[in-house]
Amino acid sequence: MALLQVSHRCPHCRELKDFVISQASENRERPINDDLPPLWTEFTRRTGGLSRGGLRPSESATEFVALSRCPNCGHAVLFVMLTDSLEFVYRLQNFNLERHREDRIPAKAFHVLVSYPRPVQFDAHPSWPEKIQAPFIELQEDVVRGRTAGRIIAGCRSILDVATKDLLRKYRPDDPDPERPNGKRPKEDIFTRVNALAELGLLTGALGEWAHKLRKLGADATHDLDGDPDEAKQFVEFLKLFLHVAYELPQAIKDQWPDAPDPDPLEALARLTGAASR
Repeated sequence: MALLQVSHRCPHCRELKDFVISQASENRERPINDDLPPLWTEFTRRTGGLSRGGLRPSESATEFVALSRCPNCGHAVLFVMLTDSLEFVYRLQNFNLERHREDRIPAKAFHVLVSYPRPVQFDAHPSWPEKIQAPFIELQEDVVRGRTAGRIIAGCRSILDVATKDLLRKYRPDDPDPERPNGKRPKEDIFTRVNALAELGLLTGALGEWAHKLRKLGADATHDLDGDPDEAKQFVEFLKLFLHVAYELPQAIKDQWPDAPDPDPLEALARLTGAASR
């Protein structure tokens, strides 16, 4: 059995697992102040601090480094940890599996300050439609974890579908499609919506080509659940760029010039580029 087990979300596979800590590096002392994590400060205040002589207030914390391996994916994780019990650190540093097989240290006496590698941060921006934020974060996580490519591609098409509807409501709310006898609005057909956004400058050149590619392959993936993992990654990256141009740049202009009218994305890009070059 382990001397210490710490519940932590693995930065590699992102699963919440119990990591076995049985060895500790050389330690250093840190004063307890507002720079330490709130959880650690609360633990010290609640328990009064753990020490060799019993319970008494602690004025410093012991920081040390521990190496462990994820029990799910097997990758190594480096922990920087804190405790207010130097005795516990000594026990970790002198741990021997045969001699201390039944020895235990309470996990609540420790706090993980940081772990390495740092977890991947997935992109999201408050300017995006609320409806797509959580699903697109999940799609980015699906790519990192190597989940089914067909499902990722189908999900990317859904993000494009919702975003194009939202953008045309904003930029061309009452503009019917003159080429359709029934006057069907562009926002009601993804093919027409992509072309309409290309006319507006939101999906020009390569972006427009990628949007149509995602539209076609996303439909296939929806029906057949087939897809190429590399294409799934590429579509996620395309959507990041598309959402940046379509939503984040205009919002940046609005934040920088609050009294200006809502800019179109190309104007936003030109203004920000010009401001940055001055």
